[in-house]
Amino acid sequence: MRSTAACCPNATGKSFLLKALKALQQMVADAYPESIRYSWYTPCKLDPGSHGKPVDLRIRLIEDGVLYDYSISFTSNAVTHESLSYYPKKRVKGVFSRGPDKNMRKGKARLFQLMNSASSYLAIGAKYNDDICSKVYDAIQGLILLESQDVANLPVKACNFVEDSQEKRRMLLKGLQKADLGIVDYEREDANVDREEFRQQIPPVLFDRLMNGKEAVITKTTLRVRHGYVGPDGEPSPDAVFEMDREESTGTKYMFGIMGPIVDSILNGRTIVINEF
Repeated sequence: MRSTAACCPNATGKSFLLKALKALQQMVADAYPESIRYSWYTPCKLDPGSHGKPVDLRIRLIEDGVLYDYSISFTSNAVTHESLSYYPKKRVKGVFSRGPDKNMRKGKARLFQLMNSASSYLAIGAKYNDDICSKVYDAIQGLILLESQDVANLPVKACNFVEDSQEKRRMLLKGLQKADLGIVDYEREDANVDREEFRQQIPPVLFDRLMNGKEAVITKTTLRVRHGYVGPDGEPSPDAVFEMDREESTGTKYMFGIMGPIVDSILNGRTIVINEF
């Protein structure tokens, strides 16, 4: 397993490496209507000349020993350039290329007919089972991106990474023990929340936006961790159980939260990017 660290002074753009990867994931996630305004479009504010100009993103990745080179450029509501090439047998081979307004230079005409100016060819290709597009799409969406700002949601997400395997759960707990947090076990409880009670807990506008007219079941997850505390009598204390959200420190939440993705990355070979490790 390889690791790379970006160590630079403050305000030099380290966090934007992760933000760029998130923008790439969102840009190719799905087909979008032409009326969309990309919330992830962020031109450089320190360069007035870049306002309204395309943002360029490029990623090179290796899947099954083959190098893939994908790039996309976009303004606030349209793709201006997109291309994909790969290197089977060490020689470059173009898959597709497009310019503004779906100006096709190379690709499958059938897929271009299904696109509009706001959607990526990669997303359309993956949606309609193009083998190469699907491979690159899965690799991009498979990136695990973690930010410390999301610390409140990370612990439950960590459980989701390991709950399908006792071996993964064991590795997560072993990692926490190596971190010397004193956590020896955990449990999660998923319970349905009364809709009217939930409505009273958040602003009406937010409730309407979240539910969007749906009669969906609202579920609340409570995560509890057990610490290996031994009482004066030498026996484990039955009271050494803490509710993660209310009783654990921010550092403990973050460490627990990144441990699940780390286990998944080790076992499945996925790339994990952590901001402020």
